[in-house]
Amino acid sequence: MRSFSKKLAFALAAAMVVTVVTPAAQAKAADDFTLNRTEQTLYVNKGVNDKGVVGGGLYGNVQTYDFNLKNKPSDWKDYGYKWTSSDAKVATVVSGGITTAVGVGTATISCVITDKATGEIATTLKAKVTVKANAKEVIISNAAQYDDQVVEVGDVVDLNRTLVDENGNKSSSKGKYVTDLTKWVAEPSKGVEINQSNGQYTFTEEAVAGDYKLYCYTYQSSKYSQPTATSEPVTVTLSDASFEVAQNTLTKFTMNFGAPVKSLTTNDIEVIRLVEAGSAVYEYPQVVKSVKLADNGLSATVELFSNFQNNVNYVIKANGFDDYTMTASAGVPVSMVISSNRDAVSPFVTAGQEADLFYKLYDANNVDVTTGSETVLFNAEAYSTDGSYYVAGNKIWFVKSGLSATVVAEYQSGRFENGIQIGNVTAKFDFHSVDAAPVTLKGVTDATVTTWGNDKTLSVPMGEVTTLKVKVAKSQGDPVEVTANGQDIGIGNVTFEETTPDVLAINKSDMKLLLFKQGVANVIVNLETLDGNGNTVKTPVGVVTITVTAPRALSTVTVDKALTTVGTSAGYTIETVKLTANDQYGKPVEINSVTFTGTNDAANSVIAGVSYLDGQNKIQLDGDILKAALGTSNAIQLTYKAKVNNSKEVSFSVLVKKANDNVNTNYINIETTGGFGDVARTVDSRNAKSVTFTAYVMNNGIKVGTQEVAAYPANVANATPGSYYFKVTQNGNDITNKVVATGTGATLNFSSLEEVTNGAVSGSAVKYDLGAGSYAFTLYKCILSGTTKVLVQQQSSTGVATCNTGSYSAAVRVKDRVDVVDQASIRACFEVKNTKGNNATAPYFVDYSTADDATYVFVKSITFYDEVGAGEYAAYTVNVGVSLRK
Repeated sequence: MRSFSKKLAFALAAAMVVTVVTPAAQAKAADDFTLNRTEQTLYVNKGVNDKGVVGGGLYGNVQTYDFNLKNKPSDWKDYGYKWTSSDAKVATVVSGGITTAVGVGTATISCVITDKATGEIATTLKAKVTVKANAKEVIISNAAQYDDQVVEVGDVVDLNRTLVDENGNKSSSKGKYVTDLTKWVAEPSKGVEINQSNGQYTFTEEAVAGDYKLYCYTYQSSKYSQPTATSEPVTVTLSDASFEVAQNTLTKFTMNFGAPVKSLTTNDIEVIRLVEAGSAVYEYPQVVKSVKLADNGLSATVELFSNFQNNVNYVIKANGFDDYTMTASAGVPVSMVISSNRDAVSPFVTAGQEADLFYKLYDANNVDVTTGSETVLFNAEAYSTDGSYYVAGNKIWFVKSGLSATVVAEYQSGRFENGIQIGNVTAKFDFHSVDAAPVTLKGVTDATVTTWGNDKTLSVPMGEVTTLKVKVAKSQGDPVEVTANGQDIGIGNVTFEETTPDVLAINKSDMKLLLFKQGVANVIVNLETLDGNGNTVKTPVGVVTITVTAPRALSTVTVDKALTTVGTSAGYTIETVKLTANDQYGKPVEINSVTFTGTNDAANSVIAGVSYLDGQNKIQLDGDILKAALGTSNAIQLTYKAKVNNSKEVSFSVLVKKANDNVNTNYINIETTGGFGDVARTVDSRNAKSVTFTAYVMNNGIKVGTQEVAAYPANVANATPGSYYFKVTQNGNDITNKVVATGTGATLNFSSLEEVTNGAVSGSAVKYDLGAGSYAFTLYKCILSGTTKVLVQQQSSTGVATCNTGSYSAAVRVKDRVDVVDQASIRACFEVKNTKGNNATAPYFVDYSTADDATYVFVKSITFYDEVGAGEYAAYTVNVGVSLRK
């Protein structure tokens, strides 16, 4: 028994050793196993890598990946390996770890390692596989906003892009469906700063004027730059930073630009006259009267209030452009043109009526230097012996039609040398008499238009089908509408004659215009009659000017309500928003397609509630559908973009409110527009500077409408409970009666026009009606306290205004000492120049003080009136700060 027991004990001990030691060795071997990767990104669709190979590549357009085991122990063949995928719809795996992308998403690839001898699991290795999709298409979603637009240096073009995968899934950012990186490109690229993170292009001063193509492409990885998709380009035109100037008259010049300019106003243009005096150069600002930008944006005509001076340099400044220095030409006349028409050169004179003779003078640089005050003598080259015509003063007369006379005009300069007048200019012109205006052109229109004006011009876009129709007035009888070439109007036939056939022609059979290219065309309207011998006499009765413009294209899309509310205490409503589409000429464009996109996930989740009503030009908002976006909120604002005709977009918002709206979420907020600060008058202060306060009704931080308000009542008892009232103070003083009530707030006008009479100055002068100070706009609500009406302050908005009349110290110069201390004597000690550089002729006021011993007079400032326009004056105050010793 003992020997058996010893043997059993030894066997049990040996078995225990095997049981303890062997699993420990297996655990150590299993821990050695690892995967070559624990995370891998695959792509469900093929792309192109930098080598031009479809598919394949470790970091390229990968569709498969081979997961391998690493750190195998020496007895690795004693183990079994089973590969599985947690989601076969995302990725599949086969023996050996080869994993293939199937669909977008994530899956876990597992490798279960078991001991072949025992069947026990030694370890499980896992790897995360993310399957994504390359972009099949990339679209610049707001291309219509910028395509074919004109930009200037400093402008920012902000492009957005949408990525689309092969299944049509769209994404505005890389994520679930499309993961490609985006590269924004400009061609040419010089002078264009590109923010690759958001697609913003900024044009710097180094950029060269001309067309720029802006686009983007997508690529799969930072390791690769080969595009997976490329967008259509957006083309913008950068206007030239420089311009050329051509002087036209003594007060006008033309600015010619290298590329179209978007807008130009008097505030954008400044003209400075440079005057040399000794070694110093003084600058005098010239007052700009008007700026007229051409329709094509390539030129602008600028007119000043004052004349240019000959051989004087003028610096012309325009916002966004380099300065241009022009040497003005206002030389002596060297040529002259005379005519029977003030605006155009015409040789025709109506028989039996005296006609005025007009002239224009030009200097050696072909600048019109006519002032209208010159001495010009008109004479007939040969006097009529039968009294059939005469020239007297600046008048010409013919007794009947069909006559001619040659007129000689002489400009007399009034300059003499050795008793002989020099610098005279002469001109000779033949004038012809025509019938006494039996017909006059009164207007022109498209035959499809029933309304008439007095314009003799027509603007027609290329591609438009237009039929010409004119209205003529006979000397006797009613006006006649002429719709055919050769139409008989009772005293003759009206015919049409093209003068610019390369621009347009008229189909004489139906009066349709045949448009060939953009430009300006003139069509002469003739009256054809028969003379005593039966010959046709053609008499021009007017000229129709037709401008052929660019083809019509969708330019603007607007909505009548930027924010619409659905959801009231009574329930959710169906609201409509009117949609208007116009071309670049302001005419309606037919809407044939409208697509909607939301600007965020909340809006997209209920986009079914937004639809277009065909034929009605209306967007329908269904509150019952849109309410699903509310969630737990009391109110939510959803913003959508409507793309019209696959071109222009417009944004609109919908405020969705809970039907059981909590009134406590409503409050009033005041917004200020126009801004406080410096409200100094400019060289032309006919437009008052102002600040506008508007009261908005807010709901959960969202504007839901405007609040009607009224001026603070003189008697609170007259206030209406529940209504809102405002009060405006300046430096604590109530000035509510000086502001303009707008219905939803008030407008403060800091300057206004007021008739003044000051000696020689009589006209409209600028006066600061309110002026500098601290302003407060306070809103009140009328409530009932028992039966008593009380106005309770709700909110207040404040601002500070400063009024600076400008400093023109160079315009005032001391030229003498003072002898007698009074206004007239002190004024005589100064030479005062206005902003045109001329001596100020109007009386001006001097603010001065005298020393105790009266040995000197200290002049603080001088205020004088400057004529900024015909009969319009503005007060300037110049700080002088000089002493005039007696």
